[in-house]
Amino acid sequence: MGATYDQTAAIYARQRENKLRELLRRDYGARKYRLAGNDVHIYGKMPNTNIVGWYVLGSREYVERDYQL
Repeated sequence: MGATYDQTAAIYARQRENKLRELLRRDYGARKYRLAGNDVHIYGKMPNTNIVGWYVLGSREYVERDYQL
């Protein structure tokens, strides 16, 4: 018998998260991003400033949409 709906949904969610992590590593570097709850945090030069630190890139949904996942 095949997988249940919940199992299939979990598999696709894991694949989507792995792809998101791969794209964030490519664009920002390893250990320079965090998936915290529903937000994506980036370590680097903050937009429109000269300060380096952690900032919120956006919600996970927004970032996935931006990467067209």
